Amino acid sequence: MHGYEFVNFDQSNYERYGIRVENDVNEDPLFFGKVIYHGLRYIGRYHPGHGTCYIAVGNQEVSVPNVLEILQSK
Repeated sequence: MHGYEFVNFDQSNYERYGIRVENDVNEDPLFFGKVIYHGLRYIGRYHPGHGTCYIAVGNQEVSVPNVLEILQSK
């Protein structure tokens, strides 16, 4: 993606530099995150309040707590 890059996730970098996907039903911001789930990489929505990344796997949404990277502008 031109102008954006995934960088190592750091608890201090997502809120200031992370790219927001949307807000959840409580108006909490969600950010693009990248995780590994069962050996495969997925892009999902990182929820800071839950400390997890939500990804689509088949017909369900899965919560993955170990966020690898966060999408930021260059």
